[in-house]
Amino acid sequence: MQRPLVCISWQIRALEDYFPPNTEREPDPEVEGRGRAGLLADLRYYSGSNGSDILEAYRKIPGSFLAPLAVLEGRNAFHVRTLFHCWELLTAAEAERGQRYKYWIYARLDWLWLALPPDLSVFEDADPAAVWIPDGQDWDGINDRFAIVPRKYAKPYFCRWPWLVNGSFLPMMHRATGRLPASDFYRGPEWSLLAAMHWYRVPIRRFGSTGAILCMGGRRAKYGRCTRPTNPAAFSYKYSAEVSEASATFPLIQQTFVNCWMAGPRLLRLQRTVVCVLNADVAPRCRAASCDAKCWTDVYDYGRCCLDGREGLWVLPSPEAAEAILNSGNYPFCWPIVEAVQRCLLREDLESLAEGTKRAIRAASLRLPVTSGY
Repeated sequence: MQRPLVCISWQIRALEDYFPPNTEREPDPEVEGRGRAGLLADLRYYSGSNGSDILEAYRKIPGSFLAPLAVLEGRNAFHVRTLFHCWELLTAAEAERGQRYKYWIYARLDWLWLALPPDLSVFEDADPAAVWIPDGQDWDGINDRFAIVPRKYAKPYFCRWPWLVNGSFLPMMHRATGRLPASDFYRGPEWSLLAAMHWYRVPIRRFGSTGAILCMGGRRAKYGRCTRPTNPAAFSYKYSAEVSEASATFPLIQQTFVNCWMAGPRLLRLQRTVVCVLNADVAPRCRAASCDAKCWTDVYDYGRCCLDGREGLWVLPSPEAAEAILNSGNYPFCWPIVEAVQRCLLREDLESLAEGTKRAIRAASLRLPVTSGY
């Protein structure tokens, strides 16, 4: 039976003991591994005499997606190169076993699940051909903390590094850049990942996030503001909005929502009317113009609030819970994500759940234990 293979960022060396990198080049111990010198060595290897011209072309594209190679601020290039090392090691592992894995699963080492995600079989049942990622934290691209990647899309997801540094991705990056005003967008690794997924027409599906990035080693995060632990045994998280959203799932499950991840043909209609609602203290311009980029945050973003039909897996009310909410007259039914943003189910959403969920939505029960420390 084919099993998924998991690649955890920053644990590459442990795999190298078993499977040497599947590459023809001989690694240089002086530049392989950490540091900008290793990135420059890859640039020279893959681009030959064109390296300087390729680097200069990337420097003309605003953003930190290739830092510290194209610009010095940031470490995003290391992330893309680490994914490529995953590609080298995991393809070697497949060659060793004589069979491809059905899925590759990527996870950041500093990603903590506050509650378990859906079982792999739930993702397969909902859409076996899609790349599944957590909802939110897109940073003008798509979430790159965790991904379940079907084997047919492993190369576009994991093997982007050589194509970046040899210049093959320049047309793709120029195309993605042309759609966005330079001043309003952060062009980081999430943005370059989205550009690649669009370029190769990779289908993306979302699931309600129940995880968050930790602040590691007690250091203050360069991006994001680490949360204060609620007690000495608790964790500190890098992004308060991310952990706030992930933890918001728990009371819903315990009170009025079913312990269930749902997906189905009517979800498309439901998600059109599951909206972000800004609280009254937010500027009227942002309430009136929800697609204004200057109004977005890592929670209230373009994909959630300006696009219809976001398909995925979500924790939604059971038919009985939806009926009870309708009978109470408490609709739209909203719950806070962060201080300025709520998510809501409108009356027609609740009616659809109450009347048609059993027939139209395939559901799989899943207990969601809370991780201690938050």
